[in-house]
Amino acid sequence: MEMLACLKKGKADVVVASRYVENGNAKIGFSRSRQLASRLAIQLAQFVFKKPLSDPISGFFMLRRNVVDETAPRACPNATLNPHR
Repeated sequence: MEMLACLKKGKADVVVASRYVENGNAKIGFSRSRQLASRLAIQLAQFVFKKPLSDPISGFFMLRRNVVDETAPRACPNATLNPHR
């Protein structure tokens, strides 16, 4: 709910869940090599996006609809979006 509230209040256009928060499960069941790979991916994403991302590869994120509407045509010029949503 915190992620959705952040979007609704206009605090962000994109929010990403993280396993590296208090009570998160970033180290549960991951080998040392998996933990190292995850940390390297985080550092790479922070370098590329110039944002303090704690877990960009978590796989769970939310976007404001306008971000999708504005970005999708540039990312996939041949795709069509449903304009009635």
